[in-house]
Amino acid sequence: MYPYNHKRGQTIQTDATGIAVDRGFIANLSWTALEMAAADTDGIFDGIAAADATAEPAGTTVTATPASDEFVAQPPCARNLTVTVAATTAGHVKAAAIVVTGKNLNGDTITESFTPTVDTPATLVGAKAFKTITSVAVPAQDGDSVTVDVGFGQLVGLPYKLTKKRVLVTLNDGVVDTAPTLTISASALESNTVDFNGSMDGSVMDMSIIV
Repeated sequence: MYPYNHKRGQTIQTDATGIAVDRGFIANLSWTALEMAAADTDGIFDGIAAADATAEPAGTTVTATPASDEFVAQPPCARNLTVTVAATTAGHVKAAAIVVTGKNLNGDTITESFTPTVDTPATLVGAKAFKTITSVAVPAQDGDSVTVDVGFGQLVGLPYKLTKKRVLVTLNDGVVDTAPTLTISASALESNTVDFNGSMDGSVMDMSIIV
């Protein structure tokens, strides 16, 4: 039985002649208190200084990696990302894509782009679950006051490519937690996430789903 491939499309009989139904398996997922740390807008990179396009050669890009001084830590588990673009002069912010590269739960390389509105410092929220980050590419801006933070949000990555949302129960420190929000994808593992009800605060979370 181990490891069992739940995607073999097996069916089981019913008590009605000629009617068969899909066979389902219950997957019991759990996350530790450390993995369920509250969202942190600068928990991965803090204060990446963007190049100034008015002073540097055209096309200058600053690439931060885990070896950079601005690196803080990897996400506590597979989580979505936030990119915060700050500037003492709002007019320095350029509408150019900041590209984050990393790995999903399967170890596959994935990327996600975050494009701010011109002249608008803001926090941009991603949708993909990154297990680790390998680099952040920040394009040159329209001035020298722009810095970029990268953190993690409240979406938690799931280890399944799902076609249906079949949640049986979710527990927060052993107490039933209602109405988690699932986002699913049959093709991209990193696009399968759960947003638990309320803000995460270091609770132990459990979820049972049919796969």
